[in-house]
Order: sequence, then structure tokens, then C-alpha cells
Amino acid sequence: MNGITGSKRVLAWGDTTTAFQHDSISHAFCVMERLGRESGAFQTYIRTDSQWITKQAVPPPARNARNLDFFDAILFFGTGDNLTTQQKDDLISFIRDDGRGFVGPHTGDNAFYDWAWNYTISPRERK
Repeated sequence: MNGITGSKRVLAWGDTTTAFQHDSISHAFCVMERLGRESGAFQTYIRTDSQWITKQAVPPPARNARNLDFFDAILFFGTGDNLTTQQKDDLISFIRDDGRGFVGPHTGDNAFYDWAWNYTISPRERK
């Protein structure tokens, strides 16, 4: 477990595959990992794709794969929308039904413009 004692698990997820990658994403993930490691409060798992944004089994050939059931919270830094309908349903369930955490700092509200539920997650003025 990389010497981390925290029992909480945070998925630091940055969609870097569908749109502009903001300069702050890499730095933010490093800061989150360090905060968790040094405080012992949580373990950080960093992903730059959306494979783990599911409650379904992650299919082979993935190894050591996780899904949303493994995590307590998501730190989302992204600017695109590459989720399937099933992944969106699973993400909503993760937050609404399971009561898990979702934080979308800085670029986190600059994604999923055409997804109506996004305005509940990160309210912003519609244009």
C-alpha cells in the first residue's frame, strides 16, 4: 500500500484523453497523493482515463483493476466527456445512492456540458 495507513481511498481522476489537458491537473494529483501519504488520512489512486468509472466488473485484459465500489471519493480534474451512459449512471449512483464524495476543483466543472445531471454535481450558469 505504498506505506499509506489511511483506510479511505480517493480516486484522482483526470480525463486527459478527450480535450485540453490543463496544466494544473498533474500538479493537483501530486498534491493530493502527498497530502494523503503524509497525513495518513487516505490513499490516492491516480487515473487519466475513465476505465474505473463504473460499478461493473472491469473486463480483461485489465489487471489489478478497480471500480467505483472500491473508492470513498473522487477528485475529478477534467475537461472532456468520454463516459458511456452506463458509466454516467454508475457515477450518479456512487454519489446519490452510496453517499460517496465527489470534488471537482478548478477544471472539474468544465466537462459534461450536455449531461443534465452535471448541473447538480457542479452548478454553473447555463449559456
